[in-house]
Amino acid sequence: MTTQPEPSTELGLHAVRQASGAVIVDLDETLWLRNSTEEYLDSIRPRWLVAAVLIMLRIFPVWRLMGTQEDAEDWFRVVVCSVVFPWAIPLWRRRVRTVGVQWLNRPLADAIVERFVSDGRVIVATRGFDVVVEPLVASFDLPAMDVVACRFRKGRLDRHAGKLAMLDDRYGSHLVNEATVITDSETDRPLLDRCAVPVLLQWPDARYVPAPRTYAPFGYTEMYKRWGQRYVFHIVLVRDLPLWAIATATIAPIPAGRHLVGLAMLAVSFWCVYDVGYLENDRVAKRWEHDAVLPARPLPGRRFVIGAWAWALGLGAAAVYLLRPGEFLRGMGFWLGLLAGLRLVFFLYNHLEKSTRPVLYSVLQALRLLAPLAVVAVASAGVIALLLLSWSRSMLYVLYRSIRTPWLIVPHGVIDLVQLAIAYITLWRIGVRLEPEVVAMALAWMAFISRGEIRSSLATVRLISHSGTNDADAGTAK
Repeated sequence: MTTQPEPSTELGLHAVRQASGAVIVDLDETLWLRNSTEEYLDSIRPRWLVAAVLIMLRIFPVWRLMGTQEDAEDWFRVVVCSVVFPWAIPLWRRRVRTVGVQWLNRPLADAIVERFVSDGRVIVATRGFDVVVEPLVASFDLPAMDVVACRFRKGRLDRHAGKLAMLDDRYGSHLVNEATVITDSETDRPLLDRCAVPVLLQWPDARYVPAPRTYAPFGYTEMYKRWGQRYVFHIVLVRDLPLWAIATATIAPIPAGRHLVGLAMLAVSFWCVYDVGYLENDRVAKRWEHDAVLPARPLPGRRFVIGAWAWALGLGAAAVYLLRPGEFLRGMGFWLGLLAGLRLVFFLYNHLEKSTRPVLYSVLQALRLLAPLAVVAVASAGVIALLLLSWSRSMLYVLYRSIRTPWLIVPHGVIDLVQLAIAYITLWRIGVRLEPEVVAMALAWMAFISRGEIRSSLATVRLISHSGTNDADAGTAK
């Protein structure tokens, strides 16, 4: 699996061969070039359902209610998935026969074999879990080694104690004091500080790829775009969805429970397509921006997008069936039109220069907050609340963009015109009677007084690919 060792890793291999005491070697991304916990979770089938469970555990970290430590999250994920999918462990035992040797760190494994020849002791010490680690280590083409891992039932306690405590409990403190320790992780600092020969290095072929890798709703937002921010919980579920419910539930013609379930499905369906836009945004930034802020892990491929659309269409259909049982085809047509419109606006937002983004962002926010109008009736007071929130978020983005790119001239008149048009369309959709001559004159006047901004905005509209960059200090609007 690995190529020839680099000079820094060669020093580590030499330390293993020349060790006078025991050799304690880390497993994840050291002896094995992947993370055993993440590979275990990724091996469980069906992947789409496992992905949904893992994303829900990120959105709702219920393990915190148990008073467990922060580093107990992996233990909780492994336990939940092993219980919910009881075939997971037997499936993993079969899978390691292939991936065990495939991702074995061969230079380090060869050094360990030499160590065995000289009657040395080698111990694999890991913060992984015994039910995952033991069959994995047994699959290596190596002499038998001791394995010190976190216990399945008491994994949160073992993780909190750390490797040093686990080793001392089993072998006594003298073993670590005379040992050579090789690891890639700073979390092993207490162990490195105690041992005789500490070796801390990163292996060039090692990769940490978190699970899930199959799309589930909110997957890109939680695992890539907003990693560690709990954005879905704090913004989508606490702010957006309750406003949808408040704005629609009191005038819904169906039972409240059914309405709320359908509305939740509608929100998830919408966000699946929003995830596609987020992914495209990062792909464009990776290609055209030198100062792009990108996720730490590699961006997913086409299957991720296909999965997002499959979830969006499936959940959308279920939501429309619940919300408009007698008008399914009509309601589904409206919903598909909204999703298509969202995808088009996000495409333009991603592929046109940054000078156009304040206007397009205001449209994205309007679509995001007013999406229920495509399927259900919205109370007038609810419409006002959603419109105001849309306008507020748009202005915050304008402020952010103005500070980050001070050369950008924000077309306030164009944004006002677009927001006014959105407001008129929204009010018409909920049945508010509007005087057509007033609507026409108001829109015409706004367009007239903003004609200079409109011309300037249209003049700066061009594809990023034509400019060759989308950095903050480049572009026609400079």
